[in-house]
Amino acid sequence: MDVTCTAKAKSTQKRCGNPPVPGATVCRIHGGSAPQVRAAGARRVLEALVGPALVQLRRIIEDPNVADPVKFAAIRDLLDRTGYKPPAQVEVLTMDMVEREIMRLEAELET
Repeated sequence: MDVTCTAKAKSTQKRCGNPPVPGATVCRIHGGSAPQVRAAGARRVLEALVGPALVQLRRIIEDPNVADPVKFAAIRDLLDRTGYKPPAQVEVLTMDMVEREIMRLEAELET
């Protein structure tokens, strides 16, 4: 990514010399302070950190000198952050609910 804003002056066609906002290509004067540009820039910065973080987690998990509880915490964090988090709420089913569902499925199979 460039170290200066990619916007150009209309009159001179020279590039702006200001630094871009983090993760974006333009400075705050040329649209970098717009909420959508700031949000996209923040996403890009975070996405750039994912690869190195995964590499470090893999090293922790595969290192024979790292204690098992530390490995478990690293694995749990990785799974939680990639959508494999355990459900926050557990639904409790009664026998009556189970029997009704069985009857519904049996009726569906008969048709």
